[in-house]
Amino acid sequence: MRPLVACLALTAALAVHPASAKPASAPAPVQEPAPIQAPAAEQEAQVIVERAAVRAGPGTGHKTIRHAKRGERLAVESVEGAWVRLRGSAWVALKDVRLSAAAALAEREDRFLDWAVSRNEIVELTVRDRGTVWVVLSPASYKSDSQIKAVAQDLACGYRRITGLAGPAVVTIWPETGVGERWAARETCK
Repeated sequence: MRPLVACLALTAALAVHPASAKPASAPAPVQEPAPIQAPAAEQEAQVIVERAAVRAGPGTGHKTIRHAKRGERLAVESVEGAWVRLRGSAWVALKDVRLSAAAALAEREDRFLDWAVSRNEIVELTVRDRGTVWVVLSPASYKSDSQIKAVAQDLACGYRRITGLAGPAVVTIWPETGVGERWAARETCK
């Protein structure tokens, strides 16, 4: 279900702002994405320190509302940089909690999708499996084989870096016509 949601979200995002889509003359360098506020359905965090300060806002300058004890489970709304927003408008430092594995991966894949969309050269993107990504580029991005391979390599390494994948990431770029029998490029980042 997740690959379909990611593909639909990306397609919707591109359809909303078609005027902002512009052809890229060269692949953009891999950059750290800006902190995002991504919804986290059914996500929880477990406190891993003796006492974690639950604050009124994201940062040590905000008032401490209460302290959560080691092992306590907290309902999460989103992760924003180094801070976790809890249900009920409270915040806790990311370093003081452990997100559930599936939720943590979903947050990192959402960061990857945001970063990939910001490149303005992708028409369709699907995360097929952990470490396997399928992409269809905008028509202007198919100028040369070396450009297509460079984009695939950037996306594969971006996925690996942003999600924290320990193994290889493989990006397959399909022709403008979409997924078919022959791909335009396939690159692996190890």
